[in-house]
Amino acid sequence: MSGRGCLSWLTALGTELLSRVGSVDDLRQELPPSWYAFDDYGAGLIIQSGAKPDIGPVELGLPPAYVLTNNALKAARIPEFETFHGTSHDGEPRIMGAAADAWLRRLDVEPDEILAYKAKLLNEPKLGIANTR
Repeated sequence: MSGRGCLSWLTALGTELLSRVGSVDDLRQELPPSWYAFDDYGAGLIIQSGAKPDIGPVELGLPPAYVLTNNALKAARIPEFETFHGTSHDGEPRIMGAAADAWLRRLDVEPDEILAYKAKLLNEPKLGIANTR
């Protein structure tokens, strides 16, 4: 949700977006410190989801750390997204319309699946000095 709604390994929330999801303490209850780091950057919060970026193959499933962060931050998500890019200057590909909306919701799971993702998180590497931002 850095910027207007993208979630990744490092996610920045300005103070306004943070207020939509509650407090840092509220997030800490949802996102356990063994897998999540929280850093104040002055104008908001940076959340590190997991020990390393997870861009693994789709057939391995959704990354549990990202799914749980996405779930915890849904209240801050914008309802619709038109495009991820401004005007194309050199013909760069753009994600627009339905594709942009699908990208925004790519980590959504049904509410009854959240507990299974919490269980999957237990098998993920934990944060340590060497892998915390």
